[in-house]
Amino acid sequence: MPHRQTQLARAASAFAVILIIALGSSDATYGPVSAQQANLKDIMRAKLEHGQGLLRAVVLGEHASVEAHAHELTLLSEASTWTPLTTPEYLRYAADFRETAAQLREEAGNQNMEHVAFAYTELVTTCVQCHRHVRGAKTAN
Repeated sequence: MPHRQTQLARAASAFAVILIIALGSSDATYGPVSAQQANLKDIMRAKLEHGQGLLRAVVLGEHASVEAHAHELTLLSEASTWTPLTTPEYLRYAADFRETAAQLREEAGNQNMEHVAFAYTELVTTCVQCHRHVRGAKTAN
């Protein structure tokens, strides 16, 4: 079992690196930052911080912390003050993110850390796919 936990920890760490890279792209590429973009940047930074806290909680098996970070991620994704795109693909990614965050909370509440790890992986994959979509849409404009 310790070998399996090591594998999960390595996978989670790899996904965290991908998430950090995906969120670390510069706004300077897209011109001046508007008030909405500044708000978006603040929200994305908060999502990154909760994502990092979530990784730590998953790796350490801290159920309550997983629940708390997943809840905060859900609230941030539901914030009505920002929506970077309104494409059907973006809206699907956003819905998938919220559903997976809810699944994380539920599995953490059930203290099922194996399912938490899989849900975490799904959450990060959704983030990477969404960021790729948003970057593609920005370069197309």
